[in-house]
Amino acid sequence: MEEKIFKNLTITVSDNDGDVSKAGWKDAVKHWRVIVYDKQNRKQMGFDFFGGSMAKADPFDCLDCFLSDAISYMNAQDPFDFMSDFGYSDFKEGQRAYNGCKKAYFKCRKFIGSDDEIVELANELNDEING
Repeated sequence: MEEKIFKNLTITVSDNDGDVSKAGWKDAVKHWRVIVYDKQNRKQMGFDFFGGSMAKADPFDCLDCFLSDAISYMNAQDPFDFMSDFGYSDFKEGQRAYNGCKKAYFKCRKFIGSDDEIVELANELNDEING
């Protein structure tokens, strides 16, 4: 049986109380820094996570959102397809979201490997979250 990717990961979330407006968010948004460490391959990936006024971000949910962004970019044929799928009417806003997902995708590729492994990890994480 193939070893699960998820079981080799350690996910830590820490408060990052910097100026969220620099990232294009409103002041009411909380900012966290997420670090994912692969114990087997000794690789690390970090990303910023923004959310509502939650007291603490859940590590699994943070990674799930990040993987979802990467997969959204992976599945889009181009920025216009992406914007259509997500209902963006403002091109600038849609392009900003597309570029964020693109950045997530390339970070995941560097950390995880292939497109199939990104999807596999997302599925494993969903199984873990949903029991």
